[in-house]
Amino acid sequence: MNASTLSVRASVALAIACAAVPVFSQDAGDNEIFELEEIVVTATKRESGIQDVTSAVAAIDAERILDAQVNNLQDLQVIVPSVNFGNDFNQAKIFVRGVGANTSTTGNATAVALHVDGAVVSRAEAQLTSLFDLQRVEVLRGPQGTLYGRNATGGSINLVTAKPTRDYEGYARVTAGNYDLLNLEAAFGGPLTDNLLFRVAVKDENRGGFGVNPVSGADVDDLNRSMARAHLQYNFSDSLSYLLTGEYFRQDDSSGAVHYLRASFPGVPRLAPLGEGGYATNPRDLASEVQPGTQTKTWALTGTLRAQLTDTLSLTNITNFRDFRTSLFQDLDLS
Repeated sequence: MNASTLSVRASVALAIACAAVPVFSQDAGDNEIFELEEIVVTATKRESGIQDVTSAVAAIDAERILDAQVNNLQDLQVIVPSVNFGNDFNQAKIFVRGVGANTSTTGNATAVALHVDGAVVSRAEAQLTSLFDLQRVEVLRGPQGTLYGRNATGGSINLVTAKPTRDYEGYARVTAGNYDLLNLEAAFGGPLTDNLLFRVAVKDENRGGFGVNPVSGADVDDLNRSMARAHLQYNFSDSLSYLLTGEYFRQDDSSGAVHYLRASFPGVPRLAPLGEGGYATNPRDLASEVQPGTQTKTWALTGTLRAQLTDTLSLTNITNFRDFRTSLFQDLDLS
């Protein structure tokens, strides 16, 4: 799918996963000495240089995410090695090094954990929300049960969102492409008072269907999603802060359905197709007397308390509540 992006920034505020370490240059005739900036990750639940982390970690910063047009978890497999993605009955099926979900039954545990700012998103259906206004994405390959607990046999994907800063900053992006694609994204943040900071980000995704339903004439596999995130951070002191985050996501489109291309069980009378739609000749289409669709609404609140007790001892408490509701409309009469 072809797409072009127009990005307007209120300040030079690109969130990247690198520490603010200067690059030194020394002129020595024809030779120059450079010191590269250090990449900092939180894969071990604390900030560490990526060269000091023993786990296999891939860190993707905000600029790389934007350049690769990464809008959801499925897009990560294009730029992250050893990551594969599937979508079955509107459930995220993430595989890292070949280990992942091996069933399509709703409610089952996943084998690759997903965290947003340290809070786990356990249900596979709830992991399909889009990626927006991120500082970086960390992909940990291999078993991570020691630090991340259950459901991390294959690894963990950590989404680190962009946080409020003491400077006013923001951006606006418009992405347009074929299939009537139109994505709108914007974020803005800064100080409300000397100790109170905020950041608000919104995104809206709309696209026409990749196929049609020849029975109803309506699009299938289209896209209609809206999402928002708000941060409010209060700094009690240089060593004590509290961050309150609210998220919202809504989806209402004709996606997520399984495409039947021909009879699934030929020659088995008890499993003969019962529907009136038949089979579509175009593999992108989906013939069904029931229009397929996905309706999802979810919201979450996360509170993060951080205290730097000493130079070598810190305390972090993360409290999260998530409400998730989804409905998948699928014609299951094998036609």
